[in-house]
Order: sequence, then C-alpha cells, then structure tokens
Amino acid sequence: MGSQKTATYDGRIISSKTFYNVNGNTSEAADIEVMLSGPPNNGPTHGELYTNASYTAVFDVLNTYTDISVPLTLLQPKSVGEITLASADPRDFPSINPKYFSDADDLETLYKAVEIVRNLENTTAFQRLGIEPIILDLPDCDADYEKLSKDWWICSIQYLTIAGHHAVGTTRMGNDAKTSVVSSELKVHGTSNLRVVDAGVIPDSISGHTSTPVMMVGEKAAELIKNEHA
Repeated sequence: MGSQKTATYDGRIISSKTFYNVNGNTSEAADIEVMLSGPPNNGPTHGELYTNASYTAVFDVLNTYTDISVPLTLLQPKSVGEITLASADPRDFPSINPKYFSDADDLETLYKAVEIVRNLENTTAFQRLGIEPIILDLPDCDADYEKLSKDWWICSIQYLTIAGHHAVGTTRMGNDAKTSVVSSELKVHGTSNLRVVDAGVIPDSISGHTSTPVMMVGEKAAELIKNEHA
C-alpha cells in the first residue's frame, strides 16, 4: 500500500515555452528560449544566484500569486568563459570565470528577445485580461539611462541575468590537446583510462537543455567502455 501526503510546492512552474531565432537566420538553430511562468507560487527558485540588490528589485515587487513572469534564456552565447588552475595543488578549487557578456552581441540578442516579449502587451489575449508590464526600479540603471530606453534595457539585462544551469564545454571534446580536454572516446588527452562523461565534453552550447544530451553521452560512454573490454 502506498501513502500520499500534501505539501507546499516551493518553486516556479513553467507552463509553456517556445524557441525563437531573433537574429533572423532561419537556417540556424534557435538562439532564445522564452518561458511562461505563472501563478500560483511564481517565486524565486534560485535566489542564491541573485545579488541582494537584484533579488530585492524583482521579488519585493513581484506578487508571486497573481503575476506572471517570462524568463528568457540565451541559447547560443558568443561569450566564452575560462577555467584555470588556482595553484599546483590538486586540492585547490580551480578559478572559474564565466565571462558573461564579454561579447556584446549576446546583449543585443537578449534585447531583441525583450522586444518580442514586450510585444505580447499588444496581443488580444493580454489586452482582454488587462495584463500590464511591471516596470522595476533599478537604481543603478535608472540613474544613468532613460527608463525603458534601449540603454536602460541593456543595463537591466546585465543587472538581472543569472546562470542558466546548462553550462557546457568545461572539458570539451576535440582532437587538439591545446584546445580540448578529451578525445572522441571521451578519454582525457595523454591518459589511457581516464574519461569524462558529462556536459563538460559538449564543445559548444546547444539550443535546449542539457539533460537529454548528457544521457546520450552516458550511453555512448557505456558503449565505448563495453567495446574496449569485450
């Protein structure tokens, strides 16, 4: 016999999502994922990723039981981070610098996505329900730029962006040991029995979440290992 209990769900529920290529190149994969998150409990799921100021700017204003939010994900970032050894001691954590927005094109792409979301205000569905945007007070941006101008939006994007949980390429696959970590057999260059089997081996960002591709990497690794020891 099973048992059932009830509890409060403390997290964001994504009710729908879609993908856009906001730069207009239809021959390439989508560069933006748009999600719709609505009540109830449309609250922060990763509050630890925000600075205190940005967290306050959003969640002190948002009514998590009546308002909706539209999170945007940049799927094909041009900015590339780096991981370097902090010391010669293998017990020391490495130095990780994601270098977000080091390529200005990423800001432009996200701004175009913001414009798409803002156009939802003009749809029949939104107007019928009387949905209006919540304009945040962002002191660092408000002081320097005209509210809702492009420069203000670019500033707010930098102010409010958090990690998207789908990083890849930290141990990327490739043939050249100078620019990659593992071979096509997932073996660390210069070793014979050490493999890396996770999202780190994926060389470039993908247009979607990484869970299914990582399962595929795991299945391929299992096949490689079985064939090697057959």
